[in-house]
Amino acid sequence: MTQQIEVLDALPGSGKTYAILKYISEHKEIPWLYITPMLSELEVRIPAMQEEFDLEFMIPEGKGNTKASEVLEFLKEGKHIACTHELTLRFTPEHIKEITRQGYTVVCDEELSLIEAFKLGKEDLEFLHNHKLLEKDTQNLGKMKFLDEEMSYEAKYGQVKKLCDRGCLYGAVDNDNMLVTYLSPDLILAAKRFILLTYNFGGSVMGAFLGLHKITHSYLDIPLYRSNLKNKQELVDLIEFVEPLSVKKFLDKQGLYALSAGWWERDVTHKDINHNKVKKILASLPKNQKVPRGEVFFTLPISALKEVKSRDISQSNLLAFNIRATNDFKDKTYAIHALNVFSNVTVSSYLKGYGFVIDEDAYALNTAIQWLFRGCIRERKKMKVTFLSKRMNTIFKEWLLK
Repeated sequence: MTQQIEVLDALPGSGKTYAILKYISEHKEIPWLYITPMLSELEVRIPAMQEEFDLEFMIPEGKGNTKASEVLEFLKEGKHIACTHELTLRFTPEHIKEITRQGYTVVCDEELSLIEAFKLGKEDLEFLHNHKLLEKDTQNLGKMKFLDEEMSYEAKYGQVKKLCDRGCLYGAVDNDNMLVTYLSPDLILAAKRFILLTYNFGGSVMGAFLGLHKITHSYLDIPLYRSNLKNKQELVDLIEFVEPLSVKKFLDKQGLYALSAGWWERDVTHKDINHNKVKKILASLPKNQKVPRGEVFFTLPISALKEVKSRDISQSNLLAFNIRATNDFKDKTYAIHALNVFSNVTVSSYLKGYGFVIDEDAYALNTAIQWLFRGCIRERKKMKVTFLSKRMNTIFKEWLLK
């Protein structure tokens, strides 16, 4: 069992997947479990690469729990296995036991979503607290206990009870209304080695979460196709920042939290920095830049999209700011980023209460890098980029050009 993960920390496009599969091919005598966020990796990329390296990964082909059952049989036989992040959510204690028994090394492509905010309405929270249905164990990381043992899982608050019974619901130190759900780090602890492929792990939510559970990290040093330095140098040549006068004026007048998720949710009335101003700029940029139709992708809260009137800005080319698992935008040549990114306030407050602070600028940078690499720069093609948030524009440029 491991209390320290190994991180292969490199930018997208550095050849992490190729490098780790080559590394696996040099250590075939031990069993490997490779998990990836993208199903397409299992359908195309992994099969192609394993042929090159003379590897044989067992890939489950059923549906839902059937796939999980297939993986369990592969684990019992000590086979090399490849599956998705999502499938690991269906792993049972028996899966975890076999990973330990067989001495598996787990390779995780990109960070796992181990902790998330649990949303309940204000009235629901008041009801649960007023009727003393929830109890927080302050000696066990704020683990929540549901005190009505007779309540059915089908009842109104059955989902809350189920999460408590499964040991998945936790409360912030100093705010009983801030609840998070998180997955047990059992998969990580069960592995003989756990290798994470990512970039800038030190500023990640997963890094803070593992720190909370006393899991440390070291860095794995294996040869890559592109070093981070070479990768960044190429990006400088590939990215063209588009900042017409209207954008420059807009950036100059912004405060720290302009274009954040909270800003978008509020009715902003500032005469120079408001929702309508952003939407007008957003709608005009592709046309003014003469970008071919269908080659734009952008991000902003989906709730703000309905008021943007433009042939180039629609739900079909909206890409969530924190997306990692898609190659569908690799032909897009213009990226417009209209969101000032901060980590979820409930998650960050929970972790901070136990002494683990998320580096907000590092978090924002990580999401921006991953998001931009969904576009054509992942194919090493030139791409236009506009950040409409002053903070995001500054963070990304300082990282790229330093």
